[in-house]
Amino acid sequence: MAEIPDRLVFRWRKIEGVQAVTSMDGQAKVLASDSRTVLPRLIQVSLESGDHLTALDIEEPNLEAVFLHLTGRALRE
Repeated sequence: MAEIPDRLVFRWRKIEGVQAVTSMDGQAKVLASDSRTVLPRLIQVSLESGDHLTALDIEEPNLEAVFLHLTGRALRE
């Protein structure tokens, strides 16, 4: 799996509504306040930078995701 370029992660972090971007093992996770407004901008920035996205998954926040974001640890660690 190709790595997410640092330049793309940097640009994504500057998008209004993006709260955090992490990149690991060829995947990026974006925490956003509203995916409906942020997702189109993420795609636009990717296209403008010449980077190719192969898949997108949208996950609604759940207790485990919130706990991980706040503490940096999974619930079962």
